[in-house]
Amino acid sequence: MQNERKVVKFNSTNIQEKVQHLSFSDSGEGVPAFGKMSRKIRTIEFWHPFQKELAITEPFVKWISNKFKYLRVLNIQGSDFQFLPECFDKMKHLRYLDLSYCWKLEKLPDFICKLQSLEILNLWKCVALACIPPNR
Repeated sequence: MQNERKVVKFNSTNIQEKVQHLSFSDSGEGVPAFGKMSRKIRTIEFWHPFQKELAITEPFVKWISNKFKYLRVLNIQGSDFQFLPECFDKMKHLRYLDLSYCWKLEKLPDFICKLQSLEILNLWKCVALACIPPNR
């Protein structure tokens, strides 16, 4: 149980198979060069309290959605997205999505309402967000 949570740098390659909760202490471009990593990851977080925008790219989010089918928590606060990538609709087990401080986020796609497991959507300080799709 003690090795289930790990804080790593974006370019880390040594992540144990037991890790289920992963926190990045920095960001980078592209997709991390993880070696063998468990598909059992449940949490991915980026923590950058003093950085206004993260270099979290669309290919990286697509990689997350394809590799970690059972992801429950995704914290990408401070990301530089104007619009969310379509790949979020594959995250059927996602319960918590933190998009706070995404200054450029203008619109949420309709599929956000179709994420049946989503319980919390944090949009704090998404100042450019003009509308939220109706829950149908």
